[in-house]
Amino acid sequence: MSNQLTLTIEELGAQGDGIAHLDGQKVYVPLTLPGEVVRVSLKGKQGDGLAAKATEILSPSDDRVDPSCKHFTQCGGCALQHLRTPAYLDFKEQVVAQVMARRGFNDVSVEPPLAFPAHTRRRVTLAAMKNRQGVVLGFHQKRGNQLVNITECTIAVPEIVAMFDPLRDLLGDILPGGGKATIAMTVTEKGVDMLIDAGMPLDLPLREALASFALQVDVARLTWKLKDDEEPVIVLRTPIVTFHQTKITLPTSVFLQASAPSEAALIDYVRREVGGASQIADLFSGCGTFSYPLAAQAKVDAFDIDIEMVEAARRALPKGQDAPRLVSNRRDLFKEPLTVSELAHYDAVVLDPPRAGAKTQCRELAKSEVPDIVMVSCNPATFSRDARTLVDGGYVMDSVQPIDQFLWSAHIELVASFYRD
Repeated sequence: MSNQLTLTIEELGAQGDGIAHLDGQKVYVPLTLPGEVVRVSLKGKQGDGLAAKATEILSPSDDRVDPSCKHFTQCGGCALQHLRTPAYLDFKEQVVAQVMARRGFNDVSVEPPLAFPAHTRRRVTLAAMKNRQGVVLGFHQKRGNQLVNITECTIAVPEIVAMFDPLRDLLGDILPGGGKATIAMTVTEKGVDMLIDAGMPLDLPLREALASFALQVDVARLTWKLKDDEEPVIVLRTPIVTFHQTKITLPTSVFLQASAPSEAALIDYVRREVGGASQIADLFSGCGTFSYPLAAQAKVDAFDIDIEMVEAARRALPKGQDAPRLVSNRRDLFKEPLTVSELAHYDAVVLDPPRAGAKTQCRELAKSEVPDIVMVSCNPATFSRDARTLVDGGYVMDSVQPIDQFLWSAHIELVASFYRD
């Protein structure tokens, strides 16, 4: 079989690759679009088919556009910048619809995705490595270990992009030859909150270099991580986010939704769907994205394995006899889900589990009589599995709302409400 072939791309796969067929096998061709005739070079096996690289687009799709970032074809951070926006959003909608259909949800309406502009992603984790030419800082290629050196990023907010060159200078000074690091940045209301993990212990020269860097670029806080220990090296301003007029002091390594506009859309959806509830359980509550807005209208019990943020924000809520109440609870919901008897106290439940979903908790919810449930998810596969559990338990789901907060990637956030008929 020749390594150079001419193929017609028939569809986009779930990861955004173009898919053709050869002798009954799928051929995955990144950076191609349905309807395109392409010359490809085969690279070997990939999952249930073959991997290939497009060497020439012989007949481009009408939906092909020039990517907005010069690093697009190399950097693995984005997969679909070459796809025209209407077709791109349709792809996201179809990904959700196909995953839902595999669980038997053929009659559930998948709404058009809510879209958000470029340069709105407020949290990014970069990789870095020092070689003979200097420091390479950026994202890895989509497949492979090669690190792509980036000087711009069209998904990240400008405050993050502005850190790229100063970080290269810093890491060039502190990393040994061949040294590696990861840098997590979150933009807060007080500036960039930065955490660096370079696998090295802090000593006096390193502390001085980090403090000098922080002052130069005016980060809000710079934290150094070594294994499981995180030590703030310098705090110029306390990193803060606000949830419904409550200012939250962020711990390091906290989870936030990827962008502020998408977070606002999720909060609006959740509040609308449980607006009549007076007692709400917020499961996998994290730093309180939904807890605090909901506490303005109801009593809220928040449950998460790490409640440091929830406790801090609860203390900041209005005090007084008539003030809404937020109570935080440390609980591993994977090992110890809320039981049917515990759930009987609530007239609404909100859950936003990690990518693994909430399999055990949804089994308990399916046996409960909670009138309204809202589930948020960053993984359509585990969402559809858990939704199947709820619906088989008697809940009704009319529609699913995709939220495109992972711009130009194959990932999609989604949210849906469930109710007892």
